[in-house]
Amino acid sequence: MEEYRGYISKIGKTLPSGDVACEAEIESQKGAGMLPMKVVGAFDRYCREGDWFIATGYTAERTFTRKPDRQGKTVTYREFQAKTIKPDLPRTEAGALAMLDRTFNATEHGIDVTARQAFAKKHGANTASKVEKNLDLLLEMTTDPARFGRAIRNSWKSRVYNLQPIRIMEEAGAKADVVSAVMKKYRDQTLDIIKSNPYELMSVKGVDFKLADKMAGANGIGKNDQRRVSAAVSELVSASLSRGNTYIHASKGGMTPSLEPLGIEWDAFKQLASTVSMAEHAERLGVTIFQSKVGKVIQKIETYRQERDIATAVAALVARGNNLDQRKIDEATRRVLDQKKYSHLSDEQRAAVETSSRECIAILTGGPGTGKSTVSEAIAEIAAQTISGKLHLVAPTGKAARRLSQTTGMDATTVHKLLGARGESGLFKYGKHNKLAPGCFVLVDEASMLDTALTKALLDALPEDGRILFVGDKDQLPSVDAGYVIGDMLTACAANGNTVPSSELTKVFRSLGSKNLIAEWAKDIKEGRFDVSVLSPSTIWETGVAFFDFTEKAIAAQIEHTFCQLLKKPLNVAQKDAIVLCPQRSGRGGTHEINTRLQAKANPDGEAISGWMRPPGMDPAEPTPKKGDRVMLTANDDKLNIRNGDVGYIKDVVTRWDDDGKRKFEAVQIELESDDTVYIPLSIAPYNTIVAYAITGHKSQGSQYQCVIMPVSEDHRGMMERTLLYTEWTRAKRYVILVGQKDVFTAGIENISSSKRLTLLKAHIEDELEKLPPRPRRMPAASATAVHRAAEPAAATPSPVAPATISPPPLLRPSFVRPSFDTPKAAPPKPTAPHFAGMSQPFSAPFKR
Repeated sequence: MEEYRGYISKIGKTLPSGDVACEAEIESQKGAGMLPMKVVGAFDRYCREGDWFIATGYTAERTFTRKPDRQGKTVTYREFQAKTIKPDLPRTEAGALAMLDRTFNATEHGIDVTARQAFAKKHGANTASKVEKNLDLLLEMTTDPARFGRAIRNSWKSRVYNLQPIRIMEEAGAKADVVSAVMKKYRDQTLDIIKSNPYELMSVKGVDFKLADKMAGANGIGKNDQRRVSAAVSELVSASLSRGNTYIHASKGGMTPSLEPLGIEWDAFKQLASTVSMAEHAERLGVTIFQSKVGKVIQKIETYRQERDIATAVAALVARGNNLDQRKIDEATRRVLDQKKYSHLSDEQRAAVETSSRECIAILTGGPGTGKSTVSEAIAEIAAQTISGKLHLVAPTGKAARRLSQTTGMDATTVHKLLGARGESGLFKYGKHNKLAPGCFVLVDEASMLDTALTKALLDALPEDGRILFVGDKDQLPSVDAGYVIGDMLTACAANGNTVPSSELTKVFRSLGSKNLIAEWAKDIKEGRFDVSVLSPSTIWETGVAFFDFTEKAIAAQIEHTFCQLLKKPLNVAQKDAIVLCPQRSGRGGTHEINTRLQAKANPDGEAISGWMRPPGMDPAEPTPKKGDRVMLTANDDKLNIRNGDVGYIKDVVTRWDDDGKRKFEAVQIELESDDTVYIPLSIAPYNTIVAYAITGHKSQGSQYQCVIMPVSEDHRGMMERTLLYTEWTRAKRYVILVGQKDVFTAGIENISSSKRLTLLKAHIEDELEKLPPRPRRMPAASATAVHRAAEPAAATPSPVAPATISPPPLLRPSFVRPSFDTPKAAPPKPTAPHFAGMSQPFSAPFKR
């Protein structure tokens, strides 16, 4: 790695990778003064001409066409590709003089060139560091310190404005990537924020309460200061959000153990609670504390609004189902289901098609092998014939969208692309004030992966006459981010009996007539009654499932043997059609250990990629991809045509031209399993590409493989739970191979912690549905199912099979009670439903929307 220190003399264009091309003056390492150099890197934080920096990276030759003409004349030059960039001060006399020349002049500061030269010569290479410690040294240069002193100090502070906050953050323990993210977001406001309220920096990923608290302590912010108390509560809520919950309990017994390690007294928390009972203060602090049926709870305002807005939108869609032209839909349903390809549908599947097609909002759920894909395809065909707008097929991830496209034969995309996601900002082109085109129908596959925030964004963008169908397996892993959207919608039941229209497919067809019991046993796993003791290595031939008993120390070695030898013979499965799914990355049997072994064994001749720089902060156990490796992409980028979750193989590093054909750059060529080939600039590939012989179960959602290998390690006992095992298991089509300890697998099936997420969405939906008139389930007068059955000779015509729904007993809605934090309150009745049915408004005044 090379290292250079210098300043930006001219800012160039921003490249597709996000890097900025600049002309710079670099301190010579041989005492030759300042030398010109082209530097490309992440200058977005310091994009001012004259700013000083220190950069590490490597030098490469670049060729471009300066002025395209018939001769195609080109220019070759050396360019420094910076991998890390930080603000800095010059360390040579020439550098110090250059900085003084860029900062001071005779007119504004009374400092001419002779004075600057003399000052730099007097203080030498340490000029800048001396001035940083004592600003008054600068007054040596001016002809009138009293007149120009203030301007001199201000000009110097402006020149080094980004040095002080960075050093404060680094002294507090912030890592380089976190410092970079803070400076990118707040720029020249960073220092003011650090001095006034460093807890505001917690909005940046990587800045936790502990880091902000160190900076606050240095600024004299007391332990019970409301800024600190608010930040601590926000940190506790954020920690709960990271576990999938949308709120935390605010009782003294529940909060005190959490507040004590942070040094916050209960009285200080009570003061915050009384403050955020008013909307304007809650807005400012970002959290709200209020009384609900489950007691006093704390939510982030953003989360509160998301759940409320989803509930309002869902109820409105349920009500609008009454306005659809049911006759037109029934006719289209009969036409579609009369096709030969749907002749094999069961009554349950046909009823699901009918129910889902006759509503503005519906949910279709079912396990593997129950026919969700076929039923979804039929619903999509009916929608295409009955809507006035466009049919949109979407999924939460690129991998799931590709699979949806393959199963339906129709174009599919990600939810983010449909909504017009704007980079990593979390903003979308389409939303509440800019709806999707009228008359559209949105079919969302793998809906169990939808979190609260993304669901709100999707419903916000739905036009007034839009319709939506959520398709997914309710028993799979819930979303990575907070919420339990599909589960809450399925279980919501208002006191008047209103529910969200839904259908559940229960009969498994995939295993009929074969020896494969993967789908059948998946039902046993999700119901918590699977007996793993029946499995052995030999059961794979009768059931499609095998279990190899090994201690955690030997798991990786056995998986290596299975992946590199047993797949080919005797299983006759190509390595690209198999995947190792792990509960987590670390530990024995984790992705780090297994990927490291399989990289060496499955790709022994893989060449290291020159110029591949590991991102700052990456886990040192994460292996670095090589040529020939199987990799997964971890980001969405429409320009590069890559989707989060796509899997492929690194073929080579090739030279590509940018969009205007004037600049070459090195790109990693990856051949995806979908047969597409993508090219990712070498400068950004390390940030969105990981070795993927083994991946986590969470990253496998939306994928299917011929063979799934599952390590079952004691090291992962805390992470193993029923929905994770069920999700990993159901990724397999032909074979499931488990390697590890059976008692750990049994304990995982018994663990149902992930299904106990704390959310209020179900309660909000019930509140909104209760406002609607009681609404019986609508079925067509002469259903397609009945017509189908009547056509069969000597067969009675049964009533259509109503899709299964979950209807827990309703709970009464309470009146609003302002929270009291000193008076003990009797515990509320234990709900009979999995979640909570009703809550009071948290504020005396409604939010300003």
